Amino acid sequence: MSDVLIQSEHEPLDDELKRFFERTADVLASIRDEVLRLIRETPEDAENKNLMRWAIMYAVVLRDIGRSAANLLSDGSHSRAALMLRRAMFEYRTRFRLFVIDPSQASTAMDEFHDLGRKFERRVPGQVTFIRDPNFKQDRYDAARRKYPNFSAICDAVYGGDAPEYYAHFYSYPGSLLHGDAMLSMDILKVDGDQEGVHVNSARPFTNQIGGNMLVFLLDFSGDVCRSLDLPSRRVVEVIGKEFNDRRRAIGLLED
Repeated sequence: MSDVLIQSEHEPLDDELKRFFERTADVLASIRDEVLRLIRETPEDAENKNLMRWAIMYAVVLRDIGRSAANLLSDGSHSRAALMLRRAMFEYRTRFRLFVIDPSQASTAMDEFHDLGRKFERRVPGQVTFIRDPNFKQDRYDAARRKYPNFSAICDAVYGGDAPEYYAHFYSYPGSLLHGDAMLSMDILKVDGDQEGVHVNSARPFTNQIGGNMLVFLLDFSGDVCRSLDLPSRRVVEVIGKEFNDRRRAIGLLED
């Protein structure tokens, strides 16, 4: 069976990248606390109140999955699971960037709670009750939602000409791992003539590249939040970002 079961050699995560995951977790905790204070001080009808809510929700989840990803990547043997977490990071970072570009979409995305809540109630009747915003207008929501009907359209708005490549690499491919569609075979099956082998661990052994991508998404999100809400952590994020880019160059992940 040894020629059929393929165990790829994966590089361990660079020690300096590990430390950048720790520093990024610390700065996301600071961002969380700064945005929470801002939310408490901001009137409910302020235009950017929903932007703040998305900022704090994404900061909390990104800190959590960033720390989990660092553990998965530590010895290089769990990159398949890390690819799935990288997809989530990419999606959160991309969605928040859209909210910065088009602030009205922060409210539109929050209004989706009404549609999702109704579906949930229908599927589990009597188990949960959602309290809805009495000012919610379905027609207004539907019109705003049509501007960006799916995540591909969001990527187009955020990344322009680079959108197809980013969507395929960071969203579509790892989505196959999550959803179990036919492209899953790219990471598991190896066909050589009449012989078919199976990759026991991921066929993508590039641990530091995956970790580097994740840190880019975490730091880009942190920078977007700090700039859009004028947070004190902005300078810290800029310093970490510069030092991170220097390390990426040193280990061949970033070209000048």
